Amino acid sequence: MQLLQESLDDTSARQCGRCSVCLGHLPQPLRARPEPSTVEAVTQRLRAEVTIVEPRKMWPGGAFGSRGRIPPSLMAQTGRAIIFADAPEWYLLLASTFARDAEPSRELRDAAVAALGRWRDSWPSRPEVVVAMSVAGFPKMTGGLADHLAAVGQLDRGGNLIATDPGGAASLSSPQEAALWRDAICVGDDLAAKVADKAVLLVVDASSSQWPITVAAAHLRKAKASMVLPLLVHRRP
Repeated sequence: MQLLQESLDDTSARQCGRCSVCLGHLPQPLRARPEPSTVEAVTQRLRAEVTIVEPRKMWPGGAFGSRGRIPPSLMAQTGRAIIFADAPEWYLLLASTFARDAEPSRELRDAAVAALGRWRDSWPSRPEVVVAMSVAGFPKMTGGLADHLAAVGQLDRGGNLIATDPGGAASLSSPQEAALWRDAICVGDDLAAKVADKAVLLVVDASSSQWPITVAAAHLRKAKASMVLPLLVHRRP
């Protein structure tokens, strides 16, 4: 900085008194690894960040057919995601959760409860019933997480949204994927009776496009759910 100032004829040029040139020695090298307590503190701080899932507002047209604005009566509310993309603070949990389909770990259950705790001051209405929907092939994890949230929050458990495994969704265009989910997702009569006039917490395992959430919300709203609040475990890039 002193060199730059002198080069620009700045008369205030002087030593900073902080760098290795001014001090006459190099700083102590960094530790090879940080203290575990430091890693834990940083991890918890980063995990407290809120990841908002904005609802899609337009139908895609094309192969889907419908285009234009999604009516408010069929739209999901603004949701939340627990894990965003490949965030390093979630790396180990992400790897273990999606390595195979199994009951959710205590760490994931606690993360989901914490996400709802940070969310509750901004949702339009407290959820009344929990519905699970696996769209990435992890029904045991998704259902187990929905069971846990229902128990902790003393909410009704609405069962699982019926969805056949469409496969190959990642290779489709946006209208094609929306059409695929529209045909794959079905709200059965029993589930429709449980969600009628209720605020639904929709627990989903993973998605990048959000079309499964958008279409599922429309199906649930058609079944008379008063609102749909999506909780996405992993918002994929």
